[in-house]
Amino acid sequence: MCGIVGFTGKVSAKDKIIKGLTVLEYRGYDSVGIAGHYSRDIAICKTKGRVETLRGKLDENEYPDVTTAIGHTRWATHGGPSDNNAHPHKTDCLALVHNGIIENYRELKNELGLPEESYLSQTDTEVAAKVISDEYSRLGDPIKAIYAATKRIEGSYAFEVIFKDIEDCIFAIRKDSPLILGLGTDGGYIASDMTALLPFTNTLCFLEEGIIAKVTPEKTVLVDSDSKESEPKWEKTTMTATAAEKGGYDYFMMKEIMEQPEVLNKTIQPRLTETDIKLDEISLTEEEIRNCGRIHIVAC
Repeated sequence: MCGIVGFTGKVSAKDKIIKGLTVLEYRGYDSVGIAGHYSRDIAICKTKGRVETLRGKLDENEYPDVTTAIGHTRWATHGGPSDNNAHPHKTDCLALVHNGIIENYRELKNELGLPEESYLSQTDTEVAAKVISDEYSRLGDPIKAIYAATKRIEGSYAFEVIFKDIEDCIFAIRKDSPLILGLGTDGGYIASDMTALLPFTNTLCFLEEGIIAKVTPEKTVLVDSDSKESEPKWEKTTMTATAAEKGGYDYFMMKEIMEQPEVLNKTIQPRLTETDIKLDEISLTEEEIRNCGRIHIVAC
């Protein structure tokens, strides 16, 4: 499963993106990358392989000290693991990272009518980037362009977008795939998984579907399709960054296996009394439960 991290603030973003991507390693991935605003352009570094490979490449290429950046860990779907297929994907005016699948990417390529050599990857995500870029060149407004593009795009997505000519700002929108906003003392955060935000902040907002988040160092604003703005409803989580780490085990899988007794205890214990089982959150009567012929336990 892919992972997304974004940060914009008044301090260096590079190490924050690397830290967030490292936390997301448990999801599995085969390539990784970062894109950041630099000198009225977008600097990209991406690679097949691990986060440590990216870190070495950033140092080797003397990646600039950007303060606004987006990062991504990819698990190959469209196109195999490679540097070119790694996210972020860049056009003349923007860079984008994406979780999900664009189902009509072939139709969109036909609509765009661009020469095949203009595509640097085999991914559906690069097509989505070009669709948003196409709308931005037509409308000249990032909010309107993203909404117009999502009307053309079919499938699931969590997008983070930075525009070359709009510094210190990340735009994000989601459908089916999760995105979570983070409120830090040093800037604004956004990620596909709460665990990637916990090293930096415990003040979070789960982004609703179809709403654009405009994240800047000073504040985060939610903008609906009618251009109406609102403030995020921030909540504090009690989950800690330690819970998202390997806890001394060599692998996340081993940690998950070994912590099963504790997790089961935390799940079951609050629902037990001396004489009964309490399932208050399940809105079924005793009669309805007794009449159930089969129970499916679905998990991911």
